[in-house]
Amino acid sequence: MNKKLIVVVANQRSGTTVFHRSLYQTGDIDEFGEIFHNGNNEVTKKSNYFYYIKNILKGSINYENEIDISTACTNFLDYILSLSDKEYVLIDVKYNSWHHFNHVWQDTFKKTILFTALENKNAIFIHMVRMNIFAQFISIKVANKTGKWHYKNNDDTKIEDFKIDLSPQEAFIFMENSSSNSYLFRKFLKNNKNSIELIYEHTYDQNGISDYAINKLEQYIHKNILDKIYVPMKKTPMNLKEIVNNKTELIEFFSNKKFENLVGITLL
Repeated sequence: MNKKLIVVVANQRSGTTVFHRSLYQTGDIDEFGEIFHNGNNEVTKKSNYFYYIKNILKGSINYENEIDISTACTNFLDYILSLSDKEYVLIDVKYNSWHHFNHVWQDTFKKTILFTALENKNAIFIHMVRMNIFAQFISIKVANKTGKWHYKNNDDTKIEDFKIDLSPQEAFIFMENSSSNSYLFRKFLKNNKNSIELIYEHTYDQNGISDYAINKLEQYIHKNILDKIYVPMKKTPMNLKEIVNNKTELIEFFSNKKFENLVGITLL
């Protein structure tokens, strides 16, 4: 079987978890999630990078030799594929995780060794972009404060009587970084024929994965598989206009600045 590696590329809170779990629900796609996650529950998974380094490679990588790093990276990807008997294998790599397997002298604006290794394997890249990066910033802050990142369909939890103060400066820096990362990966993927971009705001609707997203995915994933998609999760149950405590401060800070419109449509 010619296995196909699917790589979801995104920032946190871009709808990636619900996306790859929905594909996994079809029974035809294996998903290993964020393979570079260092959470206690993640590093024990066989598909995890840190598990691989400790238990399979049993040592460190020679980061001084680019050929050795490239070989180690390719071996890791082969190892991930070997863990599945499915035609499609999905992994999730966030913007801030692409440095693994980097050479000691890695150019910030150059494709990483990991990226190149995935291209050489004809991986399918799915770049998920959230246009409202201010709402994305709030979502991250709320998840960090509540300790709850995902909600299943049958979860009746509601975020009520919850207020949060946001640092305008921190929000600005986050949005600058997020938009720069999206631009950089769009540049990397511009001439890649095995890639699609999914806009978060258009990817989901009341029925689950939208027709907009399905039509794009059909380029690389069999339609009979996509027909079986079931979305097992829902968006965080919160009203952004109600939970932000310092709306006036934020609106005044961003007045006549970059991202003014995003802040306005989110809070007003």
